[in-house]
Amino acid sequence: MKHNSISKPFQVYIHDNAIPRIVNNLIAHPDAITVSAHVVNNPHTHFMQYHTGALLPYLPDDAQASLPTTWRTSDLPPHPNTHLDHFDFKANRDPSHNMTRWLPLPHTPLNLMKTPAAHAAWPDPHSGNTVFRYDWGYIDSWASAAQTHYSFLDHLEHAADIQQVYSLGPNLWDQHYERYSINFLAVRAGDIGNRTLAPTDEIAISMRIGRQDGKRFLVDTQALVSHFEFHPQGKLLQTDLLARYLLYTNEVVCDVGNQKEYFLSSVHRSAWHKQQKEFGA
Repeated sequence: MKHNSISKPFQVYIHDNAIPRIVNNLIAHPDAITVSAHVVNNPHTHFMQYHTGALLPYLPDDAQASLPTTWRTSDLPPHPNTHLDHFDFKANRDPSHNMTRWLPLPHTPLNLMKTPAAHAAWPDPHSGNTVFRYDWGYIDSWASAAQTHYSFLDHLEHAADIQQVYSLGPNLWDQHYERYSINFLAVRAGDIGNRTLAPTDEIAISMRIGRQDGKRFLVDTQALVSHFEFHPQGKLLQTDLLARYLLYTNEVVCDVGNQKEYFLSSVHRSAWHKQQKEFGA
């Protein structure tokens, strides 16, 4: 897990071969300005994951929850409200608690349509600053991001091959100069080192410079990375997801002598101290 600041976006999962894949593919494709990983919690890939079955039906739990003791979704109880018509974005602009957890619904297509994922729409490749058109503001939705991450943790536990779950085919995906987040990519310094990155580095790298130079922006759909949040999704810090990713890290990645401690944000810290007093810790 990588985090320089709790308020900054960062990767919470990097598959073992993600870095070699994007670097080797960039070397093998001199016509590419960059090769990006397949990023979980990304507007383009969110839409594809919804339609290829990678997103699973989860909804927030209204009950007060504490820090989790396991990252495994199999330990979660089922969501109690199985009769919900749909998730109301307008009524759920904020998490219910400072440590909100999400609970699974039975994995059926109709249940998936009740969840935030059902509001995914294809990004508009021709827009300016407002590039993505999502119903009721997916682009800043903590809820859609939370469902995306819970689905990912579910697959981490149950899938025989996590890369295959998210794979969009054996070939590289060509963005054709549509905007794509630059959270995790390989790029040659000579292609961008002396270039103007206005109005933003993301627009410049994914849309403008490649078009000017006749070079492609490629995505390796099997180089899997999970990106926790980008700026408008900051309310994800009011979920238990960071704690779950840390539990996964300590169980699967770090050895006994290299266990990581949970770093509490100011939001989490107040909830944590309150919880300790309640339990007399």
